[in-house]
Amino acid sequence: MAELNAFFYPKSIAIVGVSADGRGFGSSQLRTLLNFGYKGSLYPVNPRGGEVSGLRAYPSIREIPSDVDLAIICVPARAVASVMEDCLVKGIKAVQVLSAGFSELDEEGHQLEQELVKIAAKGGVRIIGPNCFGVYCPAGGVSIVPGSSFPRETGVVGLIAQSGQFAEMTVMQGNQLWKCL
Repeated sequence: MAELNAFFYPKSIAIVGVSADGRGFGSSQLRTLLNFGYKGSLYPVNPRGGEVSGLRAYPSIREIPSDVDLAIICVPARAVASVMEDCLVKGIKAVQVLSAGFSELDEEGHQLEQELVKIAAKGGVRIIGPNCFGVYCPAGGVSIVPGSSFPRETGVVGLIAQSGQFAEMTVMQGNQLWKCL
């Protein structure tokens, strides 16, 4: 289980694919973590660098000066392999690929996904995804898009779901039920 701590209790997270104008999935993920109250270090990654949501943005994962526990990748499918290579160089062992356009789409997407598997195997990288919402763990301060309104209290129930929308609805309905008790 210690191998999974970087997913559930990361001390630092790089979010690749954060736009300077605040649009897009990467920017939504950054806002969710900020609004959820994530306490660790956040490193937005945008090819232009600059500043996003009051945080310094880095042109690539390789340029982040500190260690990174978890990389959340939100770039087009064709760019994910390159980001994964950067994760290997940086020594990141946990990656969530929120990007879509892999095996769920077509044969080309399947080939892209197989490339991710090969890259991960070279460096012992654990991957959640692709095309997923990722992890929601209140104890670790981690929440997925659209989870900024998810409960922040921890509990005794865990859930692994194939469907992000099913997981989202389960969390929201469970929270409503809990409030009624």
